[in-house]
Amino acid sequence: MNGPLVSIITCTYNRVRMLMETVSSILAQQYAPVENLVVDDGSTDDAQKAIAALGDKIRYHHQEHKGFAAALNFACQKMARGEYIAINDDDDLMLPGRISSLYGALSRFPQAVLAIGDAEMIDADGNRTGKRINPDIEIERDGPILIEDGYKAIMWPLIRPATCATLFRKTDGERIGWFDEGFSRGGDTDFFGRLAQLGPIVYLPRVVACYRRGHPSKWSNNIANNLLCEYSNLMLFKKHLESVCGERREMAERLQTRMLHALKMIAFLACQAENAAGVSKGELMNIKNGLSLLDMKKRLAYEWYIRIRLPLRNAIRGQ
Repeated sequence: MNGPLVSIITCTYNRVRMLMETVSSILAQQYAPVENLVVDDGSTDDAQKAIAALGDKIRYHHQEHKGFAAALNFACQKMARGEYIAINDDDDLMLPGRISSLYGALSRFPQAVLAIGDAEMIDADGNRTGKRINPDIEIERDGPILIEDGYKAIMWPLIRPATCATLFRKTDGERIGWFDEGFSRGGDTDFFGRLAQLGPIVYLPRVVACYRRGHPSKWSNNIANNLLCEYSNLMLFKKHLESVCGERREMAERLQTRMLHALKMIAFLACQAENAAGVSKGELMNIKNGLSLLDMKKRLAYEWYIRIRLPLRNAIRGQ
């Protein structure tokens, strides 16, 4: 399929084995023309050597370790020449029709600012599991569907946008100021949510990519890692709760509910903080800013949880 130039961006950090598997899937795309960009966020492995072996198929940039949001911003602002941008994490795989399918969806609905496809989960070894990112969406047809309130669809969430299954115009990324580098995690959801505030989105209920879960470098099940995820969620909900307009009362209520859940999870994990090296218990309990955005009912629900339910739960478990 031929169309406008698409920039495919991959940011990587010390995962050369998975990176090369990812790059192989990118090079197998059916769509043309594309440019393939890799930003190395300070890797100390053999990523540069491995990419160099591919010659001019990949444009590569190495920078000091600043985080993926900073790496994405550099790629989008300084490297990308395409009219459209497709982002792929260094551990996820693109199916051959990803770009052509999502570009076709945006062509059918040019008013949409973002195309989202579905993704199938793969395990640490790259084996397909049959599980989808959006398992609750049951649609009989696999053609593109225009969603007028894309912001609600993403932030509710009704549709979870896996980065490896999206496509958007570079000009729209410029309009919202690209990625918020304050996020250690969850910055992609913030970006796609802000993007969807510009206009409708189009959802393609078709698997266009494979989303990897289970490898220890990203999904290690320890307290510090889980706390980081929940704090990122708290930051996400707080940011968007502060930005939603007064007339979006239903959305504000939903964001408060999601924030309350994140606060409860932080409190639960804080009880086990001694097992998380380098995590300060004082830092874990610094949640006043989040609580101040909740209505009285949810504040009381939080107080009941941390003063009664959580201690009782820990006592029953012998902690």
